[in-house]
Amino acid sequence: MRRSMFSALSCVVPSMVTSMKKIRVAIAGVGNCASSLVQGIEYYRSRADGDATGLMHLNIGGFSPSDIEPVAAFDIDR
Repeated sequence: MRRSMFSALSCVVPSMVTSMKKIRVAIAGVGNCASSLVQGIEYYRSRADGDATGLMHLNIGGFSPSDIEPVAAFDIDR
């Protein structure tokens, strides 16, 4: 019986999740959308595990909102 690629990856992913690091994000254009993104990250980071009201998926590829770390923001003033 031939295993699908998905079943092969599902065996590997749990061991990889423990060694994953944070997702570091730099934002270009600091405006209302950037502000909403940072506020949303902080809001869902402080929520109890499993309480994802408002999110379509709490966990994507082993990452959750608590794994997102804004590290830089840039804006241009004319």
